[in-house]
Amino acid sequence: MPQKIPGVVKTPDLEQALREKDAIIEKLTKQDTLTGLPNWAATKAYLEGHLQQMRAPLGLLCMDFDNFKVFNLTYGYLLGDLLLAQFGERAKLCIPPEKGLLGRFNGDSFLAVLPNTTQGLLEEVSHALFAAVEELTVEVPNAPRVNAGLTICIGSTL
Repeated sequence: MPQKIPGVVKTPDLEQALREKDAIIEKLTKQDTLTGLPNWAATKAYLEGHLQQMRAPLGLLCMDFDNFKVFNLTYGYLLGDLLLAQFGERAKLCIPPEKGLLGRFNGDSFLAVLPNTTQGLLEEVSHALFAAVEELTVEVPNAPRVNAGLTICIGSTL
């Protein structure tokens, strides 16, 4: 039984507010705040859960941006962060939640976990991720929008 604190009365509104705050905290512990993708802790937990089951083929896509450090040093970390955030938004569309999970490993590295998958799906997701990166643009005030010109490297295993 919960301990009652003298002078404190719980109301339905207060309880609802606490549940909402708990949900926000739970989300923040599992989400990368820059990209909006699952963070490494959430990705690792998802991967470990599927490794323990291992009832069907498990596909992994490891990816990172080529020469991202050079981009950051040339154009600044703010633009680099904006591109990573833009990539996160586009990448979410490449893997529907029922097909798997794409999470941020660190920096400009990402890991996709695709349970119950095929080589064909790994290739399809890889092509979608390549296309998402090709569409990344740089927007600078008082200048036209420019393609970022970045590429990614993807390694896969099934």
